[in-house]
Amino acid sequence: LVTDIKNNFAGKNYSLKSHPGQGVWSSVPWIEISRIKDVYVTYLFKGDCSGVYLSLQQKADGISKSELIEKTLNLRNSIKNISKNSEFTFDEIDLGEGISNKAARYKDSNIISKYYSKETLPSNDVIKSELSRLLDVYDKLQLNSDFNDTSDSKVDRQMNIIRLPKPFLILAGISGTGKTHFVRQQAERTGLDNYCLVPVRPDWHEPSDLLGYISHLGSKPEYITTDVLRFIVQAWKHIADSGFDLKTGKVTEEQLNEIQPYWLCLDEMNLAPVEQYFADYLSVLETREWQWNSEGFEYYTEALLSPTTWSDISNFQQTLGVSDELWEYFQQNGIGIPFNLIVAGTVNMDETTHAFSRKVLDRALSFDFSEFYPNEFDTFFTPTTKPKLFTYPIYSQLKQGDLDDELVNKSIKFITALNQKFENTPFKLGYRALNELLLSIQAFQTKNDIELQAVWDDFVMTKVLPRIEGDETKVGDVLDEIETVLKEQLSSISQSGRPDLWRESTNEPQSLLEIKCRSLAKAEHMKKLLKDRGMVSFW
Repeated sequence: LVTDIKNNFAGKNYSLKSHPGQGVWSSVPWIEISRIKDVYVTYLFKGDCSGVYLSLQQKADGISKSELIEKTLNLRNSIKNISKNSEFTFDEIDLGEGISNKAARYKDSNIISKYYSKETLPSNDVIKSELSRLLDVYDKLQLNSDFNDTSDSKVDRQMNIIRLPKPFLILAGISGTGKTHFVRQQAERTGLDNYCLVPVRPDWHEPSDLLGYISHLGSKPEYITTDVLRFIVQAWKHIADSGFDLKTGKVTEEQLNEIQPYWLCLDEMNLAPVEQYFADYLSVLETREWQWNSEGFEYYTEALLSPTTWSDISNFQQTLGVSDELWEYFQQNGIGIPFNLIVAGTVNMDETTHAFSRKVLDRALSFDFSEFYPNEFDTFFTPTTKPKLFTYPIYSQLKQGDLDDELVNKSIKFITALNQKFENTPFKLGYRALNELLLSIQAFQTKNDIELQAVWDDFVMTKVLPRIEGDETKVGDVLDEIETVLKEQLSSISQSGRPDLWRESTNEPQSLLEIKCRSLAKAEHMKKLLKDRGMVSFW
């Protein structure tokens, strides 16, 4: 059945996966066909194999039963307006006795379905035809429902999706706080087969540890690939399959909504010196360039692997498993950073790990994970908050007119006030910092002074304070000076609280969470560390 589906619906950009079970037969084996993350078409097989449901399902992961039922009912109402297919019903599905708790949720998440009994199974042609009709309903649902509106602002507003200002995150914190789980959950909520976990080894010292190398041990040279390189190529394949014009580098806004983020998690990233094994990525990251025009976007990046790298490898296209069109693109441009790739490094700071240089920190968003996503033990079983959804950026640099002039001018004054306190220190900020501050303002669609200052607050937490480290001679009174600036510039949120831009309520995603100002408390904590220990680090 899986093979038939692949053959019959090839080229329509559906993702396909199945789960018969691991080691033992699953209580409800399934085959899933999808193109968006929240709704999918599936075959659900009863545990006793007496029948199978063809069902349109609402994703049940990460939401309460009441919220799931409400979402399903809303989608049923949408289906009634766009579908007159009498063979599908809104009746409850019955998957039998003894199924797992997770499988039992299929009943609540079923939108419409059709049941096939083992005794009265129709012909293959009928099954294919009815699957095709349900996929037509699925596609119409995407076009008609609010969650798939092709307006970027509407998608971002209604689903709380954040287009990150940078596609490189450092998640730092003590072990066991959920950093790796956070990355995996982001991938699961925003796409399919779009997550790769790579444990970093302490003996990594050069880019070949990530991107592979040429072996001359055999009679012919052979390129030894890595999980990271294969994942990067997989992200490029997804881009190409979604309509990205490989010859011109152009992609439309509508096509961007079909292109899912690919999350690469480098676990324990600083077990090896990041500046060494990650050097190529850090350099190429700053060459990414997005350009708007009337027809959509153009994307450009330098190569992580240039075509000359594999010029002596006879079967490299087959090794990568790419189409002739994508291979031609690689031959002309090399293998660069795909724009839908998000790299997240999990970090623990102890005696077994390496510190980060400012070269790395300047190119990343650095999160003190427990500050942004605290472990709330009282709500362990019934979480009241959850991370917002993130996706890849589609801007590399803003130009005049992209943001409100007043927001820009206020932000320039803010970063200038900070930078004046860094005179004659190694902590001074450059143009890159200002650009990323403005990209953050755009990402969060800032509308007023409180939201603007919340962005400034998080900018200081992710881009400024992580750069400050050293002893009393090196740091001097910088932290005192920063604290003075923050009290003045963050006056609207320093006492009364501010919106949380990175989390949302589990029960009411559209209502803003309120938290305390982060950067002032962190600066005060760092001052205390400097006084008590004679040296300080953000971590």
